[in-house]
Amino acid sequence: MHCQYGRHGVRSRPARVVMTKEAVLAACKEKQQYTTPRLNDNLYLQCCGFTKIENLEEYTGTKTLWLEENNISKIENISHMQQLRCLFLQSNAIMRISGLKMLTSLQTLKLSNNMISRLENLKPLRMLHTLDVSYNLLHTVEDISHLLLCDSISALHLNSNRLEDPRCVAVLEGMRKLQVLYFSDNLAVSRIAQVWGTYRKCMIGRIPALTFLDDRPVHKNEQRYSASALFGEEAEPHEELQLSPLNSQLVMQEVCERRRREIRAKRLAMGLPEEIPDFIPSRRTSQPSRAGEEEST
Repeated sequence: MHCQYGRHGVRSRPARVVMTKEAVLAACKEKQQYTTPRLNDNLYLQCCGFTKIENLEEYTGTKTLWLEENNISKIENISHMQQLRCLFLQSNAIMRISGLKMLTSLQTLKLSNNMISRLENLKPLRMLHTLDVSYNLLHTVEDISHLLLCDSISALHLNSNRLEDPRCVAVLEGMRKLQVLYFSDNLAVSRIAQVWGTYRKCMIGRIPALTFLDDRPVHKNEQRYSASALFGEEAEPHEELQLSPLNSQLVMQEVCERRRREIRAKRLAMGLPEEIPDFIPSRRTSQPSRAGEEEST
Protein backbone atom coordinates (compact mmCIF):
# COMPACT_ATOMS: atom_id res chain seq x y z
CA MET A 1 0.00 0.00 0.00
CA HIS A 2 1.33 3.44 -0.87
CA CYS A 3 -0.22 6.78 0.03
CA GLN A 4 0.53 9.61 -2.39
CA TYR A 5 1.51 13.16 -1.45
CA GLY A 6 -0.46 16.07 -2.85
CA ARG A 7 1.06 19.04 -4.65
CA HIS A 8 1.59 21.04 -1.43
CA GLY A 9 3.13 18.20 0.52
CA VAL A 10 -0.17 17.17 2.13
CA ARG A 11 -1.18 13.65 1.37
CA SER A 12 -4.23 13.26 -0.78
CA ARG A 13 -6.83 10.66 0.14
CA PRO A 14 -6.79 7.54 -2.02
CA ALA A 15 -9.76 5.32 -2.71
CA ARG A 16 -11.46 3.63 0.24
CA VAL A 17 -9.19 1.06 1.84
CA VAL A 18 -9.87 -1.72 4.37
CA MET A 19 -7.58 -1.60 7.40
CA THR A 20 -6.33 -5.17 7.20
CA LYS A 21 -3.36 -6.45 9.20
CA GLU A 22 -1.38 -6.54 5.97
CA ALA A 23 -2.25 -2.92 5.17
CA VAL A 24 -1.17 -1.76 8.63
CA LEU A 25 2.07 -3.73 8.41
CA ALA A 26 2.75 -2.23 4.97
CA ALA A 27 2.29 1.26 6.44
CA CYS A 28 4.79 0.41 9.19
CA LYS A 29 7.33 -0.80 6.65
CA GLU A 30 6.85 2.33 4.57
CA LYS A 31 7.75 4.40 7.64
CA GLN A 32 10.68 2.10 8.49
CA GLN A 33 9.04 1.01 11.73
CA TYR A 34 9.13 -2.31 13.54
CA THR A 35 7.39 -5.28 11.96
CA THR A 36 6.62 -6.55 15.47
CA PRO A 37 3.42 -4.60 16.24
CA ARG A 38 3.80 -4.20 20.02
CA LEU A 39 7.18 -2.45 19.61
CA ASN A 40 5.78 0.53 17.73
CA ASP A 41 5.33 3.56 19.99
CA ASN A 42 4.10 5.57 17.02
CA LEU A 43 1.66 4.30 14.44
CA TYR A 44 1.33 6.33 11.24
CA LEU A 45 -1.92 5.46 9.46
CA GLN A 46 -2.93 8.88 8.17
CA CYS A 47 -4.05 9.72 4.64
CA CYS A 48 -4.56 6.11 3.54
CA GLY A 49 -8.30 6.04 2.83
CA PHE A 50 -9.22 3.72 5.71
CA THR A 51 -12.96 3.55 6.31
CA LYS A 52 -12.91 1.72 9.63
CA ILE A 53 -10.50 1.32 12.55
CA GLU A 54 -9.82 -2.39 12.92
CA ASN A 55 -7.15 -5.11 13.15
CA LEU A 56 -4.97 -3.14 15.58
CA GLU A 57 -5.23 -5.60 18.48
CA GLU A 58 -1.51 -6.45 18.37
CA TYR A 59 -0.43 -2.82 18.70
CA THR A 60 -0.58 -2.71 22.49
CA GLY A 61 2.42 -0.44 23.04
CA THR A 62 1.28 2.44 20.85
CA LYS A 63 1.55 5.86 22.49
CA THR A 64 0.73 8.07 19.51
CA LEU A 65 -1.75 7.12 16.80
CA TRP A 66 -2.11 9.11 13.58
CA LEU A 67 -5.39 8.48 11.76
CA GLU A 68 -6.13 11.89 10.26
CA GLU A 69 -7.38 12.42 6.72
CA ASN A 70 -9.02 9.05 6.20
CA ASN A 71 -12.70 8.17 5.70
CA ILE A 72 -13.35 7.00 9.27
CA SER A 73 -16.88 7.55 10.59
CA LYS A 74 -16.61 5.95 14.04
CA ILE A 75 -14.04 5.78 16.84
CA GLU A 76 -13.76 2.11 17.71
CA ASN A 77 -11.48 -0.88 18.30
CA ILE A 78 -8.70 0.99 20.12
CA SER A 79 -9.70 0.40 23.76
CA HIS A 80 -6.78 -2.04 24.12
CA MET A 81 -4.26 0.76 23.59
CA GLN A 82 -3.90 1.47 27.29
CA GLN A 83 -0.66 3.43 26.81
CA LEU A 84 -2.07 5.81 24.19
CA ARG A 85 -1.16 9.44 24.92
CA CYS A 86 -2.01 11.22 21.67
CA LEU A 87 -4.78 10.45 19.18
CA PHE A 88 -5.07 12.32 15.90
CA LEU A 89 -8.41 11.88 14.12
CA GLN A 90 -8.86 15.22 12.41
CA SER A 91 -10.30 15.44 8.89
CA ASN A 92 -12.46 12.33 8.91
CA ALA A 93 -16.23 11.78 8.88
CA ILE A 94 -16.78 11.24 12.63
CA MET A 95 -20.21 12.26 13.93
CA ARG A 96 -19.99 11.15 17.59
CA ILE A 97 -17.29 10.97 20.24
CA SER A 98 -17.25 7.38 21.49
CA GLY A 99 -15.00 4.40 22.15
CA LEU A 100 -12.52 6.30 24.32
CA LYS A 101 -13.45 5.49 27.93
CA MET A 102 -10.68 2.91 28.37
CA LEU A 103 -7.97 5.30 27.17
CA THR A 104 -7.33 6.79 30.60
CA SER A 105 -3.77 7.84 29.71
CA LEU A 106 -4.89 9.97 26.76
CA GLN A 107 -3.53 13.52 26.95
CA THR A 108 -4.14 14.97 23.48
CA LEU A 109 -7.21 14.41 21.30
CA LYS A 110 -7.52 16.02 17.88
CA LEU A 111 -10.97 15.85 16.28
CA SER A 112 -11.05 18.97 14.12
CA ASN A 113 -12.71 18.95 10.69
CA ASN A 114 -15.28 16.27 11.43
CA MET A 115 -19.08 16.33 11.77
CA ILE A 116 -19.42 16.29 15.56
CA SER A 117 -22.54 18.05 16.81
CA ARG A 118 -22.22 17.38 20.56
CA LEU A 119 -19.40 16.85 23.04
CA GLU A 120 -19.80 13.67 25.09
CA ASN A 121 -18.04 10.65 26.59
CA LEU A 122 -14.92 12.58 27.60
CA LYS A 123 -15.33 12.53 31.38
CA PRO A 124 -13.36 9.25 31.91
CA LEU A 125 -10.27 10.82 30.29
CA ARG A 126 -8.84 12.22 33.51
CA MET A 127 -5.45 13.06 31.96
CA LEU A 128 -6.77 14.82 28.85
CA HIS A 129 -5.28 18.31 28.68
CA THR A 130 -5.63 19.24 24.98
CA LEU A 131 -8.89 18.90 23.05
CA ASP A 132 -9.31 20.15 19.49
CA VAL A 133 -12.88 20.09 18.17
CA SER A 134 -12.57 23.06 15.83
CA TYR A 135 -14.35 23.04 12.46
CA ASN A 136 -17.23 20.86 13.61
CA LEU A 137 -21.00 21.33 13.96
CA LEU A 138 -21.30 22.46 17.59
CA HIS A 139 -24.19 24.90 17.85
CA THR A 140 -25.81 25.36 21.28
CA VAL A 141 -24.73 25.71 24.90
CA GLU A 142 -26.00 22.18 25.48
CA ASP A 143 -23.65 20.90 22.77
CA ILE A 144 -20.58 21.96 24.79
CA SER A 145 -21.88 21.75 28.38
CA HIS A 146 -20.19 18.34 28.79
CA LEU A 147 -16.93 20.27 29.12
CA LEU A 148 -17.90 21.10 32.70
CA LEU A 149 -17.33 17.44 33.55
CA CYS A 150 -13.83 17.46 32.02
CA ASP A 151 -11.74 18.88 34.83
CA SER A 152 -8.30 18.29 33.31
CA ILE A 153 -8.59 20.20 30.02
CA SER A 154 -6.22 23.17 29.85
CA ALA A 155 -6.11 23.77 26.07
CA LEU A 156 -9.36 23.87 24.08
CA HIS A 157 -9.98 24.52 20.38
CA LEU A 158 -13.62 25.47 19.72
CA ASN A 159 -13.03 27.87 16.86
CA SER A 160 -14.91 27.67 13.56
CA ASN A 161 -18.02 25.95 14.83
CA ARG A 162 -21.61 27.23 14.78
CA LEU A 163 -21.81 28.44 18.37
CA GLU A 164 -24.18 31.41 18.67
CA ASP A 165 -25.24 31.77 22.30
CA PRO A 166 -23.19 34.18 24.46
CA ARG A 167 -24.02 31.91 27.42
CA CYS A 168 -21.22 29.67 26.15
CA VAL A 169 -19.03 31.87 28.35
CA ALA A 170 -20.66 30.31 31.42
CA VAL A 171 -19.44 26.87 30.36
CA LEU A 172 -15.90 28.05 29.64
CA GLU A 173 -15.86 29.98 32.90
CA GLY A 174 -16.56 26.75 34.76
CA MET A 175 -13.42 25.09 33.34
CA ARG A 176 -11.06 26.00 36.14
CA LYS A 177 -7.85 24.76 34.46
CA LEU A 178 -8.49 26.34 31.07
CA GLN A 179 -5.39 28.28 29.97
CA VAL A 180 -5.44 28.17 26.17
CA LEU A 181 -8.65 28.86 24.26
CA TYR A 182 -9.42 29.19 20.56
CA PHE A 183 -12.97 30.46 20.10
CA SER A 184 -12.82 32.73 17.04
CA ASP A 185 -15.01 32.32 13.97
CA ASN A 186 -18.15 31.64 15.97
CA LEU A 187 -21.20 33.91 15.82
CA ALA A 188 -21.13 33.97 19.63
CA VAL A 189 -18.04 36.21 19.49
CA SER A 190 -20.00 39.22 18.22
CA ARG A 191 -22.90 38.47 20.55
CA ILE A 192 -20.58 38.28 23.55
CA ALA A 193 -19.27 41.70 22.55
CA GLN A 194 -22.84 43.01 22.34
CA VAL A 195 -23.65 41.77 25.84
CA TRP A 196 -20.40 42.52 27.68
CA GLY A 197 -18.80 45.33 25.70
CA THR A 198 -15.71 43.67 24.23
CA TYR A 199 -15.20 40.00 23.50
CA ARG A 200 -11.54 39.69 24.51
CA LYS A 201 -11.89 41.64 27.75
CA CYS A 202 -14.93 39.58 28.71
CA MET A 203 -13.19 36.25 28.10
CA ILE A 204 -10.06 37.25 30.02
CA GLY A 205 -12.10 38.72 32.86
CA ARG A 206 -14.31 35.69 33.26
CA ILE A 207 -11.67 33.00 32.62
CA PRO A 208 -8.83 34.31 34.80
CA ALA A 209 -6.46 31.39 34.16
CA LEU A 210 -6.20 32.18 30.43
CA THR A 211 -2.68 32.65 29.08
CA PHE A 212 -3.56 32.47 25.37
CA LEU A 213 -6.75 33.52 23.58
CA ASP A 214 -7.28 32.95 19.87
CA ASP A 215 -4.46 34.56 17.89
CA ARG A 216 -2.25 35.94 20.66
CA PRO A 217 -1.12 35.47 24.26
CA VAL A 218 -2.78 37.15 27.23
CA HIS A 219 -0.36 39.75 28.57
CA LYS A 220 -0.01 40.69 32.21
CA ASN A 221 -1.55 44.11 31.68
CA GLU A 222 -4.63 42.45 30.18
CA GLN A 223 -4.95 40.24 33.24
CA ARG A 224 -4.50 43.29 35.47
CA TYR A 225 -7.22 45.22 33.70
CA SER A 226 -9.61 42.30 33.46
CA ALA A 227 -11.34 43.77 36.51
CA SER A 228 -12.96 46.17 34.04
CA ALA A 229 -15.23 43.28 33.03
CA LEU A 230 -16.63 43.52 36.56
CA PHE A 231 -16.34 47.22 37.41
CA GLY A 232 -16.70 48.96 34.07
CA GLU A 233 -14.38 51.04 31.92
CA GLU A 234 -13.63 53.54 34.67
CA ALA A 235 -11.61 50.88 36.51
CA GLU A 236 -9.22 50.29 33.61
CA PRO A 237 -6.68 53.12 34.14
CA HIS A 238 -5.97 52.10 37.75
CA GLU A 239 -3.01 49.80 38.14
CA GLU A 240 -4.19 48.63 41.57
CA LEU A 241 -7.92 48.58 42.21
CA GLN A 242 -8.81 49.75 45.71
CA LEU A 243 -12.09 48.23 46.87
CA SER A 244 -14.52 50.60 48.54
CA PRO A 245 -17.45 49.17 50.53
CA LEU A 246 -19.60 49.68 47.42
CA ASN A 247 -17.11 47.87 45.21
CA SER A 248 -16.85 45.08 47.77
CA GLN A 249 -20.59 44.64 47.48
CA LEU A 250 -20.29 44.56 43.69
CA VAL A 251 -17.61 41.89 43.99
CA MET A 252 -19.88 39.75 46.17
CA GLN A 253 -22.74 40.19 43.72
CA GLU A 254 -20.48 39.15 40.84
CA VAL A 255 -19.22 36.12 42.78
CA CYS A 256 -22.80 35.05 43.46
CA GLU A 257 -23.78 35.58 39.83
CA ARG A 258 -20.75 33.61 38.63
CA ARG A 259 -21.64 30.80 41.03
CA ARG A 260 -25.21 30.77 39.67
CA ARG A 261 -23.88 30.49 36.12
CA GLU A 262 -21.56 27.63 37.06
CA ILE A 263 -24.34 25.72 38.83
CA ARG A 264 -26.79 26.34 35.98
CA ALA A 265 -24.31 25.13 33.37
CA LYS A 266 -23.40 22.06 35.42
CA ARG A 267 -27.09 21.16 35.89
CA LEU A 268 -27.49 21.51 32.14
CA ALA A 269 -24.60 19.11 31.59
CA MET A 270 -26.20 16.60 33.96
CA GLY A 271 -29.56 16.77 32.18
CA LEU A 272 -31.29 18.58 35.06
CA PRO A 273 -33.61 21.61 34.72
CA GLU A 274 -31.61 24.77 34.16
CA GLU A 275 -33.46 26.88 36.73
CA ILE A 276 -32.01 26.90 40.25
CA PRO A 277 -32.96 28.61 43.53
CA ASP A 278 -31.42 32.03 44.11
CA PHE A 279 -27.90 31.77 45.50
CA ILE A 280 -27.71 33.92 48.64
CA PRO A 281 -24.34 34.13 50.45
CA SER A 282 -24.55 33.37 54.14
CA ARG A 283 -22.86 35.50 56.81
CA ARG A 284 -21.69 32.32 58.55
CA THR A 285 -18.33 31.09 57.29
CA SER A 286 -19.30 27.42 57.44
CA GLN A 287 -22.36 27.70 55.20
CA PRO A 288 -21.48 28.97 51.69
CA SER A 289 -19.65 25.88 50.43
CA ARG A 290 -22.36 23.57 51.73
CA ALA A 291 -25.05 25.69 50.09
CA GLY A 292 -23.19 25.55 46.80
CA GLU A 293 -22.93 21.76 47.02
CA GLU A 294 -26.66 21.43 47.70
CA GLU A 295 -27.56 23.57 44.71
CA SER A 296 -25.23 21.72 42.36
CA THR A 297 -26.78 18.31 43.06
